[in-house]
Amino acid sequence: MPWLETKFQEPEEWNASLQTLEGHPSHVTAVAFSPDDKLIASASDDSTARLWDIATGATRSILEGHTGPVTAVAFSPNGKLLASVSWDNTIRLWDVPTGSPQRTLEDHTNTVTAVAFSPDGKLIASASDDSTVKIWDAATGAVRSTLKGHLGPVTAVTFSPEGRLVASGSNDSTVRLWDAAASLARGTLEGHLGPVTAVAFSPDGRLIASGSNDSTVRLWHVVSGVVSCVLEGHSGRLTAVAFSPDSKMIASASRGRKVRSWNTVTGAARNILEGHTRRVTGVAFSMDGKLVASASWDKTIRLWDVRVETGCNTLKDSRRRVTAVAFSPDGKLVASASETKTVELWDAVNRAVRNTLEGHSDFVTAVAFSPDGKLIASASDDSTVRVWDVTTGAARSTLEGHLGPLTAVTFSPDGKLITSASDDSTVKIWDAATGAVRSTLKGHLGPVTAVTFSPDGRLIASGSNDSTVRLWDAATGAVGDIFMGHSDRISSIAFSLDGKLIASASDDKTLRLW
Repeated sequence: MPWLETKFQEPEEWNASLQTLEGHPSHVTAVAFSPDDKLIASASDDSTARLWDIATGATRSILEGHTGPVTAVAFSPNGKLLASVSWDNTIRLWDVPTGSPQRTLEDHTNTVTAVAFSPDGKLIASASDDSTVKIWDAATGAVRSTLKGHLGPVTAVTFSPEGRLVASGSNDSTVRLWDAAASLARGTLEGHLGPVTAVAFSPDGRLIASGSNDSTVRLWHVVSGVVSCVLEGHSGRLTAVAFSPDSKMIASASRGRKVRSWNTVTGAARNILEGHTRRVTGVAFSMDGKLVASASWDKTIRLWDVRVETGCNTLKDSRRRVTAVAFSPDGKLVASASETKTVELWDAVNRAVRNTLEGHSDFVTAVAFSPDGKLIASASDDSTVRVWDVTTGAARSTLEGHLGPLTAVTFSPDGKLITSASDDSTVKIWDAATGAVRSTLKGHLGPVTAVTFSPDGRLIASGSNDSTVRLWDAATGAVGDIFMGHSDRISSIAFSLDGKLIASASDDKTLRLW
């Protein structure tokens, strides 16, 4: 039978990316929307800030003047000014309509890392590696106050929605709250296990979000300073956080190349936005809450539609590694197998455990629902298949006969048969109703790693460590075609829906179609 070969690549899944803005010749470090949602400002290691037209994606202005990488940008509330900060220890103010420089604010003694305007536009707050936060008069450029207290570089700064408080994050792993008018410390929020890299107030003023090198986002109650929620899921250090205008969502960015959005009430993940090819360094919501902009070291800014949830809930059971998972035919249940020697049944909607199926004496390696959703079959390193009643969780039968650990299990399309694959180099066919062995399929020269039925139930395909895929007659157990071509173990196999093709994946890093 002819075959096609392709080098394995991650599948291109649908994502919410709407537009990619390209032009910076170096890392993009920060991004901000204008108040009218018509422009995006970006900061870059190329020592410039840029203004982009959201509708067309065209560059409106290139703001040149800094003598070092630009680390952050912020629009004034009326959208007329842009503030940019840099490794050159300065804050620069720019006229947005013309792109012309207006003023340079100098007093920091080290890299300026973050900048924010007060809600009335009269003050500017800046954070610096000199371990201070400075408050500036936006009209004159004069320093109003210098806020000291952090024990390391200050990485983030923001005003509360009413302008009375300033929040700052630092490498000392704390968030500090300051009285903007009196320049006094109001509180210290402690809990992160690494440097704090980002802070943001919710627009309703009730919460503060902080991101950290400990890979978490923490939500804090402003009044009490108590942690409301810890958002976990990022695989790298957090670089940015932002609230949606209605305070119901948070977007977070990390060095793990992904942007995530979260429900601020429940802490549940909403979206996982993938597309950047290097670390994501900045994130911002549009004023209407429909878009998120992200900045990245891949030299691009991406715009995302976050109105549709594309993320997934997390079913947590941290006792041991989860080895397999399957949905029930109606999509209402999830079955998971793990090294706890159990099968867990989860409610797919509310994420609660419905039942724990106990009986195996070793790791459970595979699970499968019957086509009618009434039974679950589980395979285990204890060399058995167990069949369970989904409704009650009761064990219906134990299928014994294999001489080695089991690697895979599946039901026939009509639900009458079960097939199992084993390290004993065989596939067995079982009567699902009685548990009796119908056939033992011998021929593979090594452990069998995968097994599946054709859509019409007439054929069984199996893959093995012997690098072959074999076809068998499900009724008689007779061997059919043997597909050779892979140079390493077969890890997965599947029939096309029309039954005309078989796909096999292998540790040789290829996918073959037969």
